[in-house]
Amino acid sequence: MKYVVAIALWAMLAVVHGKQIIRGESYGNARTLKDMFEDTLEKAPRCPAEFSKVGCFLDNGKKKGFPEMLFQDRNERGKKYGGELIDWKRWDEYVARLVCRCAKAAKAKGYRFFAIQFFGECYSGPNMENPFTPRSRSKKCYTNGYKRCDSMDDAPCVGGSFRDFVYQLEEGRWQWCWRGRFLMTSP
Repeated sequence: MKYVVAIALWAMLAVVHGKQIIRGESYGNARTLKDMFEDTLEKAPRCPAEFSKVGCFLDNGKKKGFPEMLFQDRNERGKKYGGELIDWKRWDEYVARLVCRCAKAAKAKGYRFFAIQFFGECYSGPNMENPFTPRSRSKKCYTNGYKRCDSMDDAPCVGGSFRDFVYQLEEGRWQWCWRGRFLMTSP
């Protein structure tokens, strides 16, 4: 919706102010298209569920790290369809929405951790400790532009095939400890 508004605004101003708007030149007090578009994007809503990244882990498929699938976006006829198919063409926007939707679903159930697996499946579970060990870390998780995920930046990440990108909800601070467990450090 925000893009439609930005394009409509651009079209209206281009008619009024001519080619200067299209080329990014300012005309008197008029703003450039780039300025208007960036302002529109900055006003985009943030996810209401606060969460932080934990990391990328291998899920061997035999014993699921997170026992409950909250929803999936891979197949609209499949069980627990989340209402939105994976958008491969608008990947960057889709991933941000997916992680936020998964965070909200896990928070609504009172869960502390959640994970995104196989590019569009949201998992979590009750009373989760860390289901993974440091040896099960993986590098096959992805972020914007289908690039490998960096756990230290702000870009959202998802797990690939049999990989979980794990997040923690910020209801209480949890910290990864040396024996592969999470401990609460503040309420």
